[in-house]
Amino acid sequence: MSIRQRLCHPASVGFSLNSAIKLALATLALCLIAAPQEGTAHGAADSSADTRIALSFNKKTVRPTQKTESYRCLSNIPYVRGGNRAQKLDLYLPKSLKPTPLVVFIHGGGWYEGDKSSVPPLPLAEQGYAVASINYRLVDQAIWPAQIHDAKAAIRYLRSNASSYNIDPNRIGVWGMSAGAHLAALLGTSGDVPVLEGKLGLHSVSSRVQAVVDWYGPTDFASIGNGESLTDHARGMLERFFGGPMSQRKEAAYAASPVSYVSSDDPPFLLMHGDKDTLVPVSQSQQLNSLLMAAGVKTDLIIVQGAGHRMFDDSFFRKVELFFDQTLKQ
Repeated sequence: MSIRQRLCHPASVGFSLNSAIKLALATLALCLIAAPQEGTAHGAADSSADTRIALSFNKKTVRPTQKTESYRCLSNIPYVRGGNRAQKLDLYLPKSLKPTPLVVFIHGGGWYEGDKSSVPPLPLAEQGYAVASINYRLVDQAIWPAQIHDAKAAIRYLRSNASSYNIDPNRIGVWGMSAGAHLAALLGTSGDVPVLEGKLGLHSVSSRVQAVVDWYGPTDFASIGNGESLTDHARGMLERFFGGPMSQRKEAAYAASPVSYVSSDDPPFLLMHGDKDTLVPVSQSQQLNSLLMAAGVKTDLIIVQGAGHRMFDDSFFRKVELFFDQTLKQ
C-alpha cells in the first residue's frame, strides 16, 4: 500500500491521487501549535494571524475531515530571527521514542508563487519521518540568491534545533518540484559552499543534506538560457529570478546552477523528469545525472514517458518513499 493510500478509508478501493492529496492537505489545518523560536528549545507563541494556515484546493477552502494521532503539527516556525513572513516553515513530527529522519519539502512555482501549505511528502509522517515544508522569499521580495540563502538557513535551523524536535541531525533529506527541485538539488551539490550560505540565521551547524529528490528542476541555467529552446513563459520566469536578461546574468546563472558544484561527496540523488516537459527540458536532469555519475555519486534518473511538467502518479511517490527508506533509514 502506498504512502498516499494509507491516508484513505479502508473501504476506499482505488482511491484517486487527487482525493488523497485533498485529504493530506486537509490535515494541515491541524497545525496550530506554537513552536520554538530560532536557536532556542522553547519560545513564545506566535500570536499573529498567520499562525493559522489558509488552505485552498481547486479554489475551494479545505477544512479538516479527520484527526491524526500518528504525528503532531507545528506551524509557521520562523527559521530566521526577525525575518519576514516568507522565512517560516511548518513541521510535522511523528510520535517516536528515538530521533527520526527528516524530509524537507520545497515547493515550486517558478520562484514567484507557491506556498508551504502544499505538502506532498506529508504521508511520510505516518511512516516515521519528520516532515518540514518551507517557504522562502519569492522574486517579488528578492531575486537570486535570496532563495538559496533561505533554504540553507532553514536546514541549519532544523539541524540546530534537532534535539528539540526529536530529529536526527545526520539524516536530513530534501524533496522539491520544479523551482523547488532546483533549490533541493542546489542544497545537495553545494554543501557548505560559502558563497551560497548567506548571512541569515545560524551558522554553527552545516547546511548539508543527506539525500535529494529532484522532480523536473532546472540544473544548468547556462544551457537552459543559451542554446536550449525556451518558451516565453520560461524566459520570463528566469528574467524575474535573476533580475534581468540571461545574456546579462551569466555569472549569476553559473552560481545558481546545481551542476556547477557537483563533487564526489554529494549525497544520493533521485531525479524524475517527464520526456514531454516543455518548460524545463528533460536534458536538464540528464546532464546533472551524468555529472553525478562521473563524480561517483549514487544517483538514479527516472524519465517518465509521455509526462510533461506536472506531478507524477502514485507509483512514483512509492519510489520516493523507497529512496528515502534506503538513504535515511538504513
